[in-house]
Amino acid sequence: MLGSVLKLWHDARSFASDNPSLAKLPDAHELKEASLHTNINLLEIDDENNTVRISDPNARIDVGALGKGYATEKAAQLLESMNCYSYVLNIGGNIHICGRSIGTVNVQKILERLNGGGHFDAAGVQTSIGSEATLTKLQKAIDDYEAEVLAAREGAAHQ
Repeated sequence: MLGSVLKLWHDARSFASDNPSLAKLPDAHELKEASLHTNINLLEIDDENNTVRISDPNARIDVGALGKGYATEKAAQLLESMNCYSYVLNIGGNIHICGRSIGTVNVQKILERLNGGGHFDAAGVQTSIGSEATLTKLQKAIDDYEAEVLAAREGAAHQ
């Protein structure tokens, strides 16, 4: 139900793309006003008739966010149904990383460096910082993890 607020940010971003020298943040008063129309209780679901209605004419649903979340989840399910358990998905700028390990690679340590979490052999993270930035951070996290593992092995060998 954040559509009324997100529209202001979207409009400001679009304007800035077309007019970089005139770029500005959305007006604070307009954001405050829009935030009054974000309550999830404004969404009325009629199970009997299979309908949904928004009771506030100024409230909006960000269907793009819903669609991206749904598409990401479906893509992840498809990959996992094909026994693919480690992947990076980019669905409209929303990036979903799933790491699985069979053996000695601690994917939790790697993905925690991208603010994700999980367990030694299964971890994940979702971000929207952009593909290039995410892949750069992921590569650095893998490289750093590998360096730590090699240093630990060398330290153990010298003892």
